[in-house]
Amino acid sequence: MRFSWFSFLIFFSITPLFLTGCEKDKETWPASTTDASSSTSAGTPNDDAAAADTTEVKSLVVTAVDPYISEAQFCIDTNQNGDCDQGTDPFSTEDTENPGQYTFQDYIPTSDLKILTVKAGMHNGKAYALELKGPVTANSETAVINPATTAIIDNSLTNAEWVTILNQFSDQFGTVLTETDLTKDPLAGLYEKDHAELSSANIARLRMQMTTYAIQRLLQSTQSLRDLNGTSLIASATLGDGDGDSEDKVYNIMAKLAEATKKAVDSTAFTQFLEDASYTNIPITIRPALTTKDFSATAMTLIDHITELAYKQSSSHAGNLTAIIDIITPELAHISSRTTQIAKRYFAANHQAEFSEDTRINRDVLSSMKDDSHMKEGLNCSSGFFEITTDSKMQCIETTTTP
Repeated sequence: MRFSWFSFLIFFSITPLFLTGCEKDKETWPASTTDASSSTSAGTPNDDAAAADTTEVKSLVVTAVDPYISEAQFCIDTNQNGDCDQGTDPFSTEDTENPGQYTFQDYIPTSDLKILTVKAGMHNGKAYALELKGPVTANSETAVINPATTAIIDNSLTNAEWVTILNQFSDQFGTVLTETDLTKDPLAGLYEKDHAELSSANIARLRMQMTTYAIQRLLQSTQSLRDLNGTSLIASATLGDGDGDSEDKVYNIMAKLAEATKKAVDSTAFTQFLEDASYTNIPITIRPALTTKDFSATAMTLIDHITELAYKQSSSHAGNLTAIIDIITPELAHISSRTTQIAKRYFAANHQAEFSEDTRINRDVLSSMKDDSHMKEGLNCSSGFFEITTDSKMQCIETTTTP
């Protein structure tokens, strides 16, 4: 009996402890279970893979400017052999929603490399005459290639050397350029906006790029000019340097070309037709802005014309400086009047949809515009691009696809 009472006392004493332990377990189980689950799941291979799947894969976007190049293709020269190697080098695809932009899908360079041309593409409605090149730095998501970056690579120059050459013509460009200007897109964010939003710096960059395009084209025209490279090109492109036949030759050609681009990339001449009765008499409710697209296309049409005249003259006269200067000089006197005429054409061609929206008076609008021969040509040009032929005739470019 004594044993039984003793057993009862022991049982009575430990029961609360047992129940307390159960209550503690009851309180802590959900929290501890959740913590353990979280800790375990964070380190599982499946969850690591899921996290990796949601990591954003970045792509390199290259902008080809002159003013904007379409229907082209570029590559990244990953093995630095100077060629685009199918299957090993990344190739671009065109972003047709954003003029001049080319994407290297899911690719970012891990070292400094060069961008090369696979297909030159189209420039202002015509087959582009240059093969653009340019640098891209390690881990970059964007790059710009243009005539300036191309000139530096093709002619074995440094950025500083090319800027020094260009700044001999700072009065024509409108500013002293820096190395940063070489890779700036002067049209960025402004292409479809009023050209009046272009800053003086962007005007200078446009002039510089168009001058560089023209001289690069001429350097292809004959063997004596193609042979200029590095120090020999610097000498020929620097006033007071050079020797023999190449003395100051490139400098003198560039001086004329810079004068041409100053006249062509000029807002005053471009907007001159706004004062003409052919424009003021148009019975339209809202007048479309003259866009940067209109402005740059007008200037490039003029520079293309002068460049091709000079190219043919140089080719047929073995790069003779006098012959080249003699063909460019008289063209300078016509730039202002031609700017007004071509501007009318681009204005009419590029804004037809806006005219058509004014349905109340649309018929009168188009009828009034067709009273002006240049606006009429603009309305009738389906491609929206124009050229000046070697015999100085203005005409619509009918074919606007890469041959």
